[in-house]
Amino acid sequence: MVQLARQLRPRGRALCIIVLAACFVFLGTIPLPGKRPGQTDTIDHAKVERRRETLNIYTIVRSQDEEMSDSLLWEIAELIVDESLKHRFDPMLVLALIQVESRFRHKAVSPEGARGLMQIRPFVAKAIAEELELEKWRGRKSLDDPRINIRIGISYLKYLRDKFGDIKIALAAYKWGPTRVQRRLKSERKLPRNYAQQVLSISRSYRDKLKPVQEADCRSGAVACAQKGVS
Repeated sequence: MVQLARQLRPRGRALCIIVLAACFVFLGTIPLPGKRPGQTDTIDHAKVERRRETLNIYTIVRSQDEEMSDSLLWEIAELIVDESLKHRFDPMLVLALIQVESRFRHKAVSPEGARGLMQIRPFVAKAIAEELELEKWRGRKSLDDPRINIRIGISYLKYLRDKFGDIKIALAAYKWGPTRVQRRLKSERKLPRNYAQQVLSISRSYRDKLKPVQEADCRSGAVACAQKGVS
């Protein structure tokens, strides 16, 4: 799939990738020849869905970052999907968090010292890296590596969700810090809601834009892509 993506022209690349992904998913629902209705076929639908989601993530990240190579972008897309599903997050939520935190700038550094795609403070990253036993952790500069940054960021979000038991509160803690949020909860003061609402809104918008393509659109789109050399 990486080689196919490289063959596409920049303007048509994202659309064709989405179309091909949708076709791949659609074909995965067709019974194999010789199978009777209701008989289990050999297609792993979970893998088909996982690949479709990876293609969706790749398409969005590719449209936002033109510096990273296709191979690295594919690796990042796969990592976002794998780590999100591992910790029971919607991958689009993680993608929305990255959009809000860094606008997909993997070398971004905030005035407070938060770094990378998910804007993680070095002291937080160090604690998470030790818990995960990350062999590649080499201090704060490691957060400039998108792969390390994503693993640590998603693990940190999971920690916050487990701690507070609510994704909206977890997102508030991601932004304002768990200590500050804990104090507000104890004093029964309202938490800032804008940040969590923004992340969740972007997550929903990503998901809405990537709804499965209708069968007819898939077929016509596949033909168009094939005519451009994507067969």
